Amino acid sequence: MSRPCMIYPARHQRSLKAPPRSVDEYLDTLLRQQLTQTVAALRAWKLAL
Repeated sequence: MSRPCMIYPARHQRSLKAPPRSVDEYLDTLLRQQLTQTVAALRAWKLAL
């Protein structure tokens, strides 16, 4: 069963209007916004994103 908190970031990434970003670029963007705990949790799911 998928965890909703892990699905929403992937949906958010796909909804961006700018050119697609790699997962690493997306996570770097979140880090620049000081969302360190979010990035830490998402890194564990990097392959699924």
